[in-house]
Amino acid sequence: MNNPREVTARFGRLLTVTRSSGGSVTSNPAGIACGSQCDETYPDGAQVVLTGAPVGTRTINWTGCTVDPNNRNVCRVTMSQARTVDAQFVSIRNLDLTFIGGGNGSATVSPPALAGTTSCNADCRLDYADDEVVTVTPVPVGGSTFVRFDDDCSGATCQLTMDSNQDVDLEFAP
Repeated sequence: MNNPREVTARFGRLLTVTRSSGGSVTSNPAGIACGSQCDETYPDGAQVVLTGAPVGTRTINWTGCTVDPNNRNVCRVTMSQARTVDAQFVSIRNLDLTFIGGGNGSATVSPPALAGTTSCNADCRLDYADDEVVTVTPVPVGGSTFVRFDDDCSGATCQLTMDSNQDVDLEFAP
């Protein structure tokens, strides 16, 4: 060393964010604003809120953080150790449920749709992430009975992989 030097050491926990194409991710406190991968060091114990911005008809599947139940574009992570969070931007698929026949009924769905919906009492459209597996269960009401699903399903429940938009008819009889 020929000259005096100043060194600054920054200690903390490393947060690494990876993402697929189709959106971007930012953080609060600031530091993450990324393309395909980025990282930032945060103080031990810091609460970091990550916000994804999907492009077009896409949604986010997060891993490595806690998804906000009211806004699936937001997740939280506590920096108690080095963390890696992955944001997969995936296409949204529509599940259209149509009630037919002269009876009355509803349907429950599992897992909940992207908006948190778990049932439909009339014809409805639900959004799901691409390739999500969904179970539709008919619920007869008012003395009605469930007759059948359309051609794609049979039995007491209907299980679908949302690899394309899906239409399901549920027939109820008095």
